Amino acid sequence: MVIDRLSGMIRKQNTCYSCHDYLKSDISFLTEKDINVEGLRRQICEWSFSVVDYFNFERELVSVSLSYLDRYLSKSHRWRDTIRVQLAAVTSLYLAIKLYGIRKVSLSLFVKLSKGRFSMDHILAMEGVILEDLSWKVHPPTTLSFVNHFLVVLNSESEISAMKHRVNEISRFLTELSAMEYAFVSLKPSSIALACILNAMDKLRVSKQAVRSFTEKILERVLLDTGDEEVKECQEMLNILYSSSFSSGSDPFEIACDQISDQGSSRGDITPVSVAQIYT
Repeated sequence: MVIDRLSGMIRKQNTCYSCHDYLKSDISFLTEKDINVEGLRRQICEWSFSVVDYFNFERELVSVSLSYLDRYLSKSHRWRDTIRVQLAAVTSLYLAIKLYGIRKVSLSLFVKLSKGRFSMDHILAMEGVILEDLSWKVHPPTTLSFVNHFLVVLNSESEISAMKHRVNEISRFLTELSAMEYAFVSLKPSSIALACILNAMDKLRVSKQAVRSFTEKILERVLLDTGDEEVKECQEMLNILYSSSFSSGSDPFEIACDQISDQGSSRGDITPVSVAQIYT
């Protein structure tokens, strides 16, 4: 069952849910001068996390909304300004919450979050445009969904199974780091997920024998090579992001686990900032 689901997810990521490097292919992406598009996207991601945290939604919703946003931006050539990028970001998150959220969030609330910058008509119109451009492909296989499925394979490894919770914690943290960075947009979610798990096992000092057994089973069952260059590239970038996320002298692994373990208790404590504050 798990293998069948993974096979379907791999087909999806390689076809209708793939995304190319739209900044590289379109250097005139924005007409505004001195705009750091990667920085803008990172701020949009941070804003999205603040919104889902405030409403106590699963953080995976951010990856879903970014899939909408990135695929839309990679296909749209009708506009070239920051305001419309913000509108697309707000609409993408609204759509993700509407489809995947455990409860409804009114459209009027997103209007309030924009502090009047966008009306209901603006968001609804953009929703229609995004859905059309994405051909209604709104169920992307996320990096975290791949991690969760790959971890089922880990259950058969007694050494790793005993520390599965910690592998899951650090892997989840790494998926969120990858969501923040534009460099991962054109890379396959399965490659990023494998890199997250391999890096987590490395931090946990899992034996080489257990890691080898896991990688062999992944290759045998779903035909994914953990030694692939794309997986290695993801591992290197994640290691850099992981180390740079913490102050010098601290233990990044322990801090990451503490942050994720305490995440639930901290949700909803602050009001998410307005989208109008993003890159203004």
